[in-house]
Amino acid sequence: MRLWSLLAAALFVTWPSMAFAAEGGFWKGVAWSAANFVILGAVLVVVLRKRVQKALADRRDAIASELGEAARLREEAAQKAADIEQKLAALDGEISKMIAEFRAEGERAKEKMIAEAKRLGERLAVEAESAIALDLEREKRALREELVRRAVAVAEEMLRQSATGDDQVKFARSYVEKFRAQVGGAK
Repeated sequence: MRLWSLLAAALFVTWPSMAFAAEGGFWKGVAWSAANFVILGAVLVVVLRKRVQKALADRRDAIASELGEAARLREEAAQKAADIEQKLAALDGEISKMIAEFRAEGERAKEKMIAEAKRLGERLAVEAESAIALDLEREKRALREELVRRAVAVAEEMLRQSATGDDQVKFARSYVEKFRAQVGGAK
């Protein structure tokens, strides 16, 4: 739209020079063309100077603003990069710290398991010793009972072989008397 306006203005300004050039000669046409060119230049300067200056000033301000924004964004990016570097450095330290804590916790758990296993082993050993002692005592008692039964059986056999009929009657009476004494004492 602006281009068409400029072309129309140029045609309007140069139109009279074409008319005069046709009448007068070569130098007169050149002079009128030069005069028209100077007038056109002066009109363009007067008309467009403020607009061009304003456009150039706006463009300069926009470039300055964009450069300022770019500098600000660059500073923000540099700050964010520095923050990320600090966080990464802190993260490395934090990871090392966590690994050390996990190792220490693992050692504590290991020591705790070993201590628990020792206590359990000691308890099992005590229980085993108690069970062995109890089994040994039962076996001793069973052995004594067996010895007593065999001794009684051998003694009975010996008494049967050596005892006479009168001895058996005496044993029976003695047994009955002892039985009555116990029954009578129990009443």
